[in-house]
Amino acid sequence: MCRQLSGEAIEIPTPSQSAIHKAIYARATQAVVLKNDAKEVKLTGLKLKDGKAQTIVEGLQDVLEEFNLRGSIVMIVADTTSMNTGKRTGVVVWLQEKFEEKCHPKPKFISCQNHVLDLFIWVVMDNELHGSTKSPNIEYFFVFDEQL
Repeated sequence: MCRQLSGEAIEIPTPSQSAIHKAIYARATQAVVLKNDAKEVKLTGLKLKDGKAQTIVEGLQDVLEEFNLRGSIVMIVADTTSMNTGKRTGVVVWLQEKFEEKCHPKPKFISCQNHVLDLFIWVVMDNELHGSTKSPNIEYFFVFDEQL
C-alpha cells in the first residue's frame, strides 16, 4: 500500500517487510487456543514485550501453568519461521524441553499446512512462470496492480 501511494507521488515512508513484522509483534497479542475435533477454546491472549522466542515461551509457560494444561497438550502447530522451528532456540524446541522437564510427554510439532502449501505454491509458480515473487508482492504477468 505504501509503495503504491509513493508511486503516485504521495510522500509516505515505505517500511520494509521486516520492519512491519517487528511493529506488529511490538503491538500484537498472540492468541492461545486449545483445539480438538469437537471444540475450540480460546484461552487467552498474550501481550508480548517483543517477538523473541524466549519471550513467547515464557508467556506460553505462564498459560500452561495457570490452566494446568501440560497433560492435555499432544501437538503444537506453528508456522515454519526459524524463530518457531530453530533447532536449538526455537519456540517449539524450548516448549518441548519444558514439557519433558515437568515429566510430561513431549508434544509433536506439526507445521502449519497453510504456510507449507503457500511456500510450495511460490516455488512452483516462480519456477514455471519465471517469476520472483516475494511476500507481499505478487509478480506474475497475469496479476495487475489494480487487482491488489
